[in-house]
Formats: sequence, structure tokens, C-alpha cells
Amino acid sequence: MVRISLRNIETMESMNSALFPVHYKDTFSLQILFKKNTFGFLFYEEDYPVGLCTFTFEKGRVYVMTFGILVRYRRRGIGRRCMSLVEEYILQNIGDVLVNLHVHESNHIGIRFYVKMGYKQVGIDHLYYLDMVPRTAYILEKNLKYHYE
Repeated sequence: MVRISLRNIETMESMNSALFPVHYKDTFSLQILFKKNTFGFLFYEEDYPVGLCTFTFEKGRVYVMTFGILVRYRRRGIGRRCMSLVEEYILQNIGDVLVNLHVHESNHIGIRFYVKMGYKQVGIDHLYYLDMVPRTAYILEKNLKYHYE
């Protein structure tokens, strides 16, 4: 897991294009680099970028803006490992917190993935995606708590 920086921001932009049907404006990249409490990570397998995650922390919650693994690397446990790394980072650097995110209603694979990771569907936003049809997204969340042993 490598923090997104000026050195690898183009990799993040390429990954976004490959992974998501939504076009991200240039300001998104600037936000990842410079906005306070906004984080971005790239995931690598054998020195090759295979996925990414971006999230922000505001008002006592973490919002996952993007999370994705390239198709050819899915179904190998990489997504689970990467999300676990992100959650561990959040716990170590932010603490116990509510994490939430949106998933397009047709992204059944993504929904199943998050449910397996312990996320629960808590709502529906019928107008979340402005440039997609359908526009509906499910809202999922997980209470992230450090388990003391």
C-alpha cells in the first residue's frame, strides 16, 4: 500500500479511468494530494499497480470515495487484503470510526464484496450518480472499532 503523491498521481488517474464508469475532474486529483483529512493509496502486486482507495475523514466519519481492484486481479483475495489494510490504517491513524460509502445499484459484485467485509446497507440515494442511468446508489456503512486483545 503506497500513499498517493505527486510521483504516482498519474497512476491513480489511470486506475480511476480503468475502474470506474464515472469521469473524475482534475480537481479530484488535487483534492487527494492537498486537501486536509483526505487520503489516497495505490495497491501493488509484484511492483504492478492493481488497485486504489481514496477516502476522507470529516465530522467523525470516514467516507470512502473510491475503492477498486483491476478486473484481472479480482477473486484472488487481493481486494479483501487491500480493504483490510485501509481499515487498519484508519484505525491506527484516526481511531474507532464509522465508515460509509456509495455503491451503484447495478454493482452486485461490489455490494457482495462490501457485505462480506462487514458493511451493512443503511440507505438508498436515488439521485447520487448524476451522469449515469440508473442514478441510484446504495449507502453502506461499517462501524470500525479496534479489537483489543
